[in-house]
Amino acid sequence: MHGMKRPIDLLQYKAQAFFSLAVFVLACLLATFLIEQERDRLFLDLRNQTLMQAASIRAQLESGLSSDIYLANGLLGYISASTSPRLAPGPTQSALAAIYRYGHHIRNVGLAPDNIITYVYPLQGNEKALGLNYQDNREQWPAVRQAILSHDTVLAGPIRLKQGGTGLISRTPVYLSDGRYWGMISIVLDSDRFFRDIANMPKAQPVRWALRNTSSNVMIYGDAGQFDRAAIRLPIRVPGTIWEMAVAPAQGWHAHNPRLVVWRVVAYGIAALLAVLLYLLLTARLRIRMNDLQDPLTGLPNRRLFDDRLGQAVQLHKRQGNGFALLGLDVDAFKRLNATYGQRVGNLVLREIAQRLSSLIRHGDTLARVGGDKFMLILNGVDNEAVALQLADKIQTAIAAPIDIGSVSLKIGMSVGIGFYPQDGNNADALASSVDVTLYTDKQQGNGIVALVRQSRFAYSAQRTDSPLNSPAN
Repeated sequence: MHGMKRPIDLLQYKAQAFFSLAVFVLACLLATFLIEQERDRLFLDLRNQTLMQAASIRAQLESGLSSDIYLANGLLGYISASTSPRLAPGPTQSALAAIYRYGHHIRNVGLAPDNIITYVYPLQGNEKALGLNYQDNREQWPAVRQAILSHDTVLAGPIRLKQGGTGLISRTPVYLSDGRYWGMISIVLDSDRFFRDIANMPKAQPVRWALRNTSSNVMIYGDAGQFDRAAIRLPIRVPGTIWEMAVAPAQGWHAHNPRLVVWRVVAYGIAALLAVLLYLLLTARLRIRMNDLQDPLTGLPNRRLFDDRLGQAVQLHKRQGNGFALLGLDVDAFKRLNATYGQRVGNLVLREIAQRLSSLIRHGDTLARVGGDKFMLILNGVDNEAVALQLADKIQTAIAAPIDIGSVSLKIGMSVGIGFYPQDGNNADALASSVDVTLYTDKQQGNGIVALVRQSRFAYSAQRTDSPLNSPAN
């Protein structure tokens, strides 16, 4: 055996092979995870883009309908200003012609004194509509009756027209100054051209969309099957009813993406080399991300995480149809405390305040430090003033307890601003702004206040502490 090399130990070989295989498998799993994450991200991007596209279509529908329907207000003024019970044919036709010219998708405009169509413009092609008595028309009378009873405009359709074709019909009841019912203003929209124009508008992403009337479940536009498939649904409020729109990507939600296939092949090919690097990189990114969302002094969520939580709260409560409370908490005279005792003491005070506040809130609520001496508190599901005021009182009582730092005993006060979603702001920015403005406006009158956005200024306030730090100036 002398002069011969020893064969590699079998156990060591197996251990090295197992370790290499483990690294390869781990890297493959990680690569798969990343690819699936990317798939989910692409799906979320697609959903967000589709949602934006749906919102754009809804805005175009609502603005397009409004621009034509509310031209009836001009005719209301014309009829009310008429001194004769019967309208003069010449001026009346001129008024109808003016409304027709200003409209974008108007097919014809008609007046029906006593529910009988007497005037129509343009007359050509619409002669069959003259003399139509709404009460004798089973298809049109329900919407006319609804408009009369509601004293408001009602949009119906698509409806088969007496003069041929289909259209969306806006009916506005006319009541004279003495309360008597005069008749009906009818504006017929060319529904085919209206929806075609919106469908042909430039879009960032091709989508399929359809409309139906939620009360009657009648299709208005598009394929009825759209409502049986996965789609984003949005309500569209139109005069007298509510439409529902279903929108989905033209290529479907899970269209084949060649890029992901290439990524998977490449990732598996280099998995053994990148496994450890990818793992360390991901864990490092996670730590960095957590640090970006947390206030380093108090450990509470920071402004960035608070904004995200507030946006989530708005969306959640919007879907659930209820409200929540937002409290702005401002330490009274904190600048003076810092100037008197120094930043180190100020930081210790903020930590103690954060601990006291955290002990008062529920698990599902969010307390964040969003500024030097400012905290914000989201109370999910709380839309009752009494509950919010009771918590504000507990907060002020807890904060008012002396804070002992070394040989110094400090008595701190806190002012509270309270707003409610959606009454005081129908989105995150508006609600936060309302609370800020109310808190700092009312605080000009003194510290230790509780300010309600929905009430007049200083409607509920009280001095909670008598510390020399708590004077009106902060």
